[in-house]
Amino acid sequence: MPFHTEEHLRGRAAKELELLVEGSTLFGRMPPEIPTFSLAECHAGPMLGSGGFSHVYEVSRFDISGTTTVLDEDITKQGKKYLSSNVLKNGQSRYAIKALKNDTLRKAKSNKEEVQGQFVAGVMDLALEVKFLSVLRHPHIVKMRGLASCHPCSESFFIILDRLYDTLKERVEKWSKISRKVSGVFSLILDKNGVKRKKFMANRICAAYEICSAIHYLHMNGIIYRDLKPENVGFDVRVRS
Repeated sequence: MPFHTEEHLRGRAAKELELLVEGSTLFGRMPPEIPTFSLAECHAGPMLGSGGFSHVYEVSRFDISGTTTVLDEDITKQGKKYLSSNVLKNGQSRYAIKALKNDTLRKAKSNKEEVQGQFVAGVMDLALEVKFLSVLRHPHIVKMRGLASCHPCSESFFIILDRLYDTLKERVEKWSKISRKVSGVFSLILDKNGVKRKKFMANRICAAYEICSAIHYLHMNGIIYRDLKPENVGFDVRVRS
C-alpha cells in the first residue's frame, strides 16, 4: 500500500509551495490574467521532449466550440479564441502543452516515502514554474499562454507554452556548418561585398543580445537562473536562423 495517499501528497505539495513563495516581492505582484482550459479542449500532437518530471507535447489544435459559458471571464474567452485561431504560423505549431509524465505520477503509489517525495517534488516543480511565468514578462522569456482550470497541484494540471523549435546547442552546431560555407573560397568570390557574411554575423549577435537581455531582466528581478546552458535556451517559430 502507498505510504501516503495521493491526496495527502498533493496537499503537502500545495502547503510547501505556499511556504516557499511566502513573503516574496516577486510573487506578491498582481499577475496578468491568463486563459484557462480543460484538458478536453487541448489536442496534443507528438511529444517534443521530456524533463526530470514532465513531458512536453505539441498542440495540434484547440477545440473551444461550445465550451465557454456566460460565467467565463472576458479574458478567458478572448484568450481562448486567440490561441485557437492562431495555433499555426506558416504551417507550424506555435504552442506546446506541458504536464507531469506518467513515471512521475506513478511515484505517488509507492510504498516508499522517499519515492513519494519525488512525486511531491514534481508537482511543486510544475506549480512553481507557473508562479514564475505568471509574473515574468519579457520578449525573450518563454511565455505561458494558458493553463488548466484547476489548482496547480491537482491531478490533471497542465500549462500551455510557446513551442520551441530548436535549442541554442542545435543552433550553434548549425552556425558552425554555415560559418565554414561562408568562409570558403567560392563564397568569398560569390559574396564579394560580404552581404551574406554580415547577415550571418548579425543573426548571431542578435541571438546573443536577446539572451543577455533576458538574463539581465531576471537579475533585475532578483532571480538567478542556475540551470543556464545551451540545451535550455530555445528558439520559437518567429526567430530567424
